[in-house]
Amino acid sequence: MSTNSSLPDWLMIMRQWLEQRMGNTGVTLPFLAGALALKRGENTVSTKGLRALLDTMISSPLSGYFVGVRWCGNIHAPVLSSLSLDDSLVRQCEIRSSNGQVSFAFSPDAMSLFGGLDCDGAQSCIEKLIQYSLPYTVSGNFSRMYDEESKAFTYSTFRSREIRFIRSVLGG
Repeated sequence: MSTNSSLPDWLMIMRQWLEQRMGNTGVTLPFLAGALALKRGENTVSTKGLRALLDTMISSPLSGYFVGVRWCGNIHAPVLSSLSLDDSLVRQCEIRSSNGQVSFAFSPDAMSLFGGLDCDGAQSCIEKLIQYSLPYTVSGNFSRMYDEESKAFTYSTFRSREIRFIRSVLGG
């Protein structure tokens, strides 16, 4: 595992999620917010916390990279990943940091009325992403999983494997 402690925690979680093969595309906002809450010893994340996390990602991008939001068909949810500025992700909606660099972008499938967030611009997409995530983060259900009983994806508390992953990346 190659972690770089000079990177912000949110970026380390995104990168290590893929490097450690926890998933194929990215992490959900509830998972990311929950991982950071776990490190702080908190069990829930409010609207204010979600907004602060997104604001940080938007205002402080790693040079040459942006956070891409796309729809993950495997878990039927929007996921976030750290992507190089020359990544081929189709960016229908871009948000720039104060220095002009693209720092956050939504793909057309994440914005779609059909299965996506149903949003049409930067502010609308950020608000819809927060609205999507909030019911899960305020209840402490950060982990996206398939429920065999209902035959549908749902959010639940972190599984022990995910807690070990978060602690291995963030410490604690």
